Amino acid sequence: MNKTRNILLLALPVYLILYTGYLILPGASAQEAPQPSIEIISPVDGEVYGGKPVEFLFNVENFTFVSYKNFTVLFPGNPNAGHAHLWIDPPPVGADETTVYEVESPDFHEFGALEPGRYEATVELVRNDHTSFTPRVYETVTFRVNEPTEAGRYSIIKTESTENVGEAPARKIGTIAAIVLIALVITGLFIRYRKKISNFVRTRIFRRKYRNES
Repeated sequence: MNKTRNILLLALPVYLILYTGYLILPGASAQEAPQPSIEIISPVDGEVYGGKPVEFLFNVENFTFVSYKNFTVLFPGNPNAGHAHLWIDPPPVGADETTVYEVESPDFHEFGALEPGRYEATVELVRNDHTSFTPRVYETVTFRVNEPTEAGRYSIIKTESTENVGEAPARKIGTIAAIVLIALVITGLFIRYRKKISNFVRTRIFRRKYRNES
């Protein structure tokens, strides 16, 4: 009986810590969430543009936009929260091949100034820490510009480089720290109330044994 009781006492805090980590860790409930999707409305695939700014519009499903600047960690209760990354190839005037655009809403946007040529625009939905979904959720359209276009009044703000996107995973430290803190609290409570827990487990075992013997 003592051996069984000791095993149960040791297993209880371990179970609580592991269960807490399951609830908090990014993607723990992702399997239950519906897969998000995205559809580019503008620019239209195969269309020709010129002169006026090129509008950028898209629709999403099963996805919630949040500010990656104000909320830098994942949402345990909403694994489909995040923003979008946009790549334009070749890059607009004033940008380069490393430029990535952060899109925080599906509202009306416009591209920067474009020179004549063939372009590909790819937009991908990502989690709030800039990581991709599995499988990746994105769409690409190809369009042409036959004369220089103006920079839109509502042009998308670009990041300095792709390195900014790469820095985001370090923000997961906040989630790990939270798990460690909760683990310490659980361990502290277990040590403080160990005697009561021991008496409770011993009583339960005794009652079960008594019922089996009866």
